[in-house]
Amino acid sequence: ANWETMNEVATAAGVTLGVWAENISDLYDTVKNLEAKGNKNLVLDVTGKTAKETLANAVNVRRTALKQEDRTFGYPSIVNLDAIASGDLQTRTPSSEALASHLICFRAEMI
Repeated sequence: ANWETMNEVATAAGVTLGVWAENISDLYDTVKNLEAKGNKNLVLDVTGKTAKETLANAVNVRRTALKQEDRTFGYPSIVNLDAIASGDLQTRTPSSEALASHLICFRAEMI
């Protein structure tokens, strides 16, 4: 995990750091570590291996932040649609747009 190095780079440049991990548990731990280092300028990449996992991740992150009042997951989230949609950018089907709309409606702030 290169979070420490990326944290130094992002902090020095004064930019937002995108945070991604293999699973939600690791994402939570990484955000906790970054917060402990003083970085609260974060955006969480909740992209999973599938659209279903991505939606579940987005919902779980928001639910943890709101219902459990856990600020660790209180940052904006982002989804890498390219990683979970089929086809390349020129041949995307309308379902790609539908997936993006669905994710925005159900907890992903940025696509």
